Amino acid sequence: MRKFDEFLQDSLSIFFNTDVAAGSIPVYDERIKALKEFKKDILNDNFPSKKETPDIEPDELEIFMTHLDKK
Repeated sequence: MRKFDEFLQDSLSIFFNTDVAAGSIPVYDERIKALKEFKKDILNDNFPSKKETPDIEPDELEIFMTHLDKK
């Protein structure tokens, strides 16, 4: 199985139509680091946490869900 960073590098190379080496795009290394941390948080069930999840009253949720069914 391909490594996540290899997949990203190939995807960026295709998107920018160029060879992407670490550091050749201004914030490439930061993006890779952030995506790796994001992936780790998801796999370890640390995202989404209560901090990223809004609260909703049960009656408001029911109204919201009813409107979703109509679309």
